Amino acid sequence: MDFDFFVLVTNTFIKYLVPYYMHKFKLFYIHKYLRLICGLVLLQAFSDNTFAQQSKSKEIDSYIKQRLANSNIPGLAVAVVHSDTFVLVKGYGKTADDKQIGANTPFAIASLSKAFTAAAVLQLVQAGKIDLDNPVVKYIPAFSINSPLGKQITVRQVLHQISGMGDTGYPEFNLKKQPQNLDEVIKNLTSAKLVSEPGKAFHYHNPNYQVLAKIVEEVSHEQFSTYLNKHIISPLQMAHTYNAENVSQFFDNTHHLPQGYIYVLGKPVVTKEPDWFVSGDAGIVSTAADMAKWLSDQLKAKGADSSAILGQKYMAIMQSPPPNSNFTYAMGWHANPQGHVLYHSGIMWTYSSQQIILTDKGYGIVLLFNGGANMLTDYYSFLEGIKDIVSGQKPSTSSLPPWLYTTAIVLFLLIILTLGIRRILRVKQWYRNYNKRSAWKTWLYMLIRLVPIILLLLIPYLVTVFSGRVINMQKITLMYVDVVLVIGLAGVLNLLIVVLRLIYLAKHKVVTIQ
Repeated sequence: MDFDFFVLVTNTFIKYLVPYYMHKFKLFYIHKYLRLICGLVLLQAFSDNTFAQQSKSKEIDSYIKQRLANSNIPGLAVAVVHSDTFVLVKGYGKTADDKQIGANTPFAIASLSKAFTAAAVLQLVQAGKIDLDNPVVKYIPAFSINSPLGKQITVRQVLHQISGMGDTGYPEFNLKKQPQNLDEVIKNLTSAKLVSEPGKAFHYHNPNYQVLAKIVEEVSHEQFSTYLNKHIISPLQMAHTYNAENVSQFFDNTHHLPQGYIYVLGKPVVTKEPDWFVSGDAGIVSTAADMAKWLSDQLKAKGADSSAILGQKYMAIMQSPPPNSNFTYAMGWHANPQGHVLYHSGIMWTYSSQQIILTDKGYGIVLLFNGGANMLTDYYSFLEGIKDIVSGQKPSTSSLPPWLYTTAIVLFLLIILTLGIRRILRVKQWYRNYNKRSAWKTWLYMLIRLVPIILLLLIPYLVTVFSGRVINMQKITLMYVDVVLVIGLAGVLNLLIVVLRLIYLAKHKVVTIQ
């Protein structure tokens, strides 16, 4: 009986329980090995991505060193990010006070500030406190342009720089006295004239973004700098970033931003930045490390991750040009949706910056320079080269050696000076030739000699014609010292030649016009 019971139990165990536990045993190890295989695949993918980014980092680092060695740029800082990964954040060269530039060295980022202002406005739109299609006067009752159409200007139009305001209607750089706060900006704008109907044309105009900064103040009931710090800078943990109202605040005893450079004969020269009002349009000082965090957040307009400052819907609005139009300026960004690019530059007289987002590749790049605008210093080419590297292409490193430009411009100035002095010393010989040729030819040659001085005087007007910006001669000289030097020397010497010849003719009583 006991034996039969044992056999029954044994058969039952073998028939039912053994297969059950064997099945469980197999599933356990199958799951275990699947998890292991998945983990190894993910680890390999992560390792491959890490290796790829490290390889790009080394290539970018080598590229920048090579480019700097072949330029007269005193220093720069760079940040390259891929989603949340910081590929390269580094400084090169030295500041004006002879300190090594690093990832946390401060730079004036100039017009890259506009995107921060746009983000602040869109935060308030997201909160339901601003409607983009409401007129500006709803939020700033004192806002008044010297035009009956001024009250029709909407917040959206100001963000896209199609408000109708422009430099020719309000020459901000040429004001006798720069405003000291946003209230004074609004007061000054009462004399501004619209240069086009609102919504009909694009005019890049800094006061557009100063107006937006004032809207933020009015709606949030906070000072603009305080709002930026509380709602954008702090959430992004940009510990070395701040906003100023005037350029002079960059360099005061609180902030100590090093002076930047202009270029004279191709060589960098430390120069004091002219003071002008910058809050809202160009007032932010930041570092490469902090701008890496900003770019990483801006890249979250697409994907599963959330921005720390804006919802995805509003980030997309910020990065898109105006709907149903041919305009390409988004909100603080130049947008090329077809090319999957967002871009903006920043230009001051002693600092410059370049920033780009490759929306399809998930890369963001920013370059901060401690040298100002100069037509022979191609800052954008640095950005282009890094863009090529992250896109898997070989960047161009070909450029003329900087000494060649300096040598050429010095020789050119010496030739102008030599020829001018030679003409001045040969006034008697000119007089003998004058008596042998027709008078009309003499006066034609005299007029031709006045062309350089006329051109010098017309430079501010030519800048306005070709760029739409209104800038006085002092500031143009800081940007184009060598051009002004060449034209100025030729103009002064030729004017002196003409004056001396007229005096010589008067003394000999032979001034006749035939």
